Amino acid sequence: SFDYVVFVCAEADAACPRAFPGSLVRWFWPFEDPAAATGTPQQQLAAFRTVRDLIEQRIVAMLAVVNTSPCCAPGMPCESQTAQGQTRAV
Repeated sequence: SFDYVVFVCAEADAACPRAFPGSLVRWFWPFEDPAAATGTPQQQLAAFRTVRDLIEQRIVAMLAVVNTSPCCAPGMPCESQTAQGQTRAV
């Protein structure tokens, strides 16, 4: 079972199941796909590093919240699942 589920791209959000057994909170953090970056190898690497750093910032913020709140941090949209596995925006 999962306490939290985090999707980081729109394709995963659309393709993956909306309900996970035992999951109480679901976050969707849309990031640009760094694999789609163009330019020089240095520019492509910079795109990966940018997304990596943004994910790290979101995780740090999430961890600060999950120990004090069963839901979301400000600016972190999520959904809470009902006992029937349906999701509702919170």
